[in-house]
Amino acid sequence: MQDLLANPLRDWITALIIVAVVFAVLLLGRMFVARRLKRSLVPASQLRALLTDLVRRTRLYFMVVIALWAGSLELTRSEHHEHVWRLIVLVVVLLQVGLWAGGLVGFWTERIADHKAADAGTRMTINVVGIAARVLLWIVVLLVILDNLGINITALVTGLGIGGIAIALAVQNILGDLFAALSIVLDKPIVVGDAISVGEVSGTVLHIGLKSTRLRANTGELVIISNGDLLKSRIRNFRGQERRMVALKLGIAYGTPADKLAKVPEIIRSAAAKEKNVTFDRSNFTSFDYVGLTTDSLYYVTNSSYAEYMDIQQRINLDILRQLDAESIDIAHQLPIVANPPAVQPQ
Repeated sequence: MQDLLANPLRDWITALIIVAVVFAVLLLGRMFVARRLKRSLVPASQLRALLTDLVRRTRLYFMVVIALWAGSLELTRSEHHEHVWRLIVLVVVLLQVGLWAGGLVGFWTERIADHKAADAGTRMTINVVGIAARVLLWIVVLLVILDNLGINITALVTGLGIGGIAIALAVQNILGDLFAALSIVLDKPIVVGDAISVGEVSGTVLHIGLKSTRLRANTGELVIISNGDLLKSRIRNFRGQERRMVALKLGIAYGTPADKLAKVPEIIRSAAAKEKNVTFDRSNFTSFDYVGLTTDSLYYVTNSSYAEYMDIQQRINLDILRQLDAESIDIAHQLPIVANPPAVQPQ
């Protein structure tokens, strides 16, 4: 029996030697790379972690099939056997590529979670997106495999598309909130612990979830806002605010002498100067308004919490009021509103 399946025995021996050599090279290469990455004196890095994970995901059946394919090149095969063998190699390669791509997606999600996630809710959002990406990846791999196996996937893809559209329409609000959560995680307009103002609500961010964000309002209640509505709103974030501006508009009553009116800016300046966390900018008599003589002042409260900021304003306002009383300077009062003004009689 010198010929076996239309191939001489010598070709079979050569093919087996090639299979053994290629498999040994692949196996030893994987072991060598894994050990070098593990024992490397170079400090741990993200690239090393990625390469280690990819090597770990390289499957034994993939190396076996590659070795068999390399050995089969020395053999003469019928058209049918060639077609079957090509499909087997293609399926195995696609499965291995899917594993590597899944590793890349996992590495990407973990990296974003480490750099962007401030709490467990944010990390969960990133993990859910990573799982969805891996599911989509394996659906694509499966469709490519079925297509190469000769199965008509057009109807399947159409069905998946119609089903996906129906599901998307049914859960469009949930998907909108999910993508909004991803946008919040990546762009970071807010993080847990930020003091923010959204519409008429002001408070501190407690939790950023997949569907909603929770705030502890300054008035004490828990406010839950969907992530989609949150991103559609104008958000005022006070994180890292080094100073807060205070624009003080003070009206002085008409009839106040000019020399006393000239003291008003100095009174405001001295009241602001008594606070160590206040930077005074300006104070000027600016206009003759309907109600009174208006003085515009501007100062900044630096490096303080919101509660301290409000306390400082109160102390400054009380000090201004005391000094105005001491100088007998009256604050302007709006004229009373007459509910039923008398009718004007025609002349």
